[in-house]
Amino acid sequence: MGCWRICRRPGLTDQASLPRVDGDDLEWEGQLQTWNDEPFTGIEVWRFPNGAIESESTYKEGLRDGLSRTWDENGLLGSEFTCRLGTMHGNSKKWHANGQLAEDGNYEWGVRIDEKEYNQQGVLIDEFAIDPADPNSQYGILLKFREVYDKHL
Repeated sequence: MGCWRICRRPGLTDQASLPRVDGDDLEWEGQLQTWNDEPFTGIEVWRFPNGAIESESTYKEGLRDGLSRTWDENGLLGSEFTCRLGTMHGNSKKWHANGQLAEDGNYEWGVRIDEKEYNQQGVLIDEFAIDPADPNSQYGILLKFREVYDKHL
């Protein structure tokens, strides 16, 4: 278990100026998370009954956009991933309860690009990489997403 898993406390974000709002105070309107009837920009926070933070998710204009994290009741990080425009985009990690890395992968517009899976002893047990040559892979979808997002972002 690396020191950073213990030293990084829930609530420390790069976006300290964003409002932190209890998840029960937010509402879904269609596909958008809202607060006070407006698309939510800020950090949604869920807590365990003991008050410890269970999860944090960053939203921009009602869509999950930025870092999302989960913890166990003892404060150990359980997962961490990034989203863009409401879909997984970037690195995603999950940890076993003993602190060992369980999964480490990368996503682009919701499509899994690659991923490594580890057992509780930290031994690599499975590995995935998208195969552009496989007609059954999501590579074709990824190319379409890239084309659309490159035009509009």
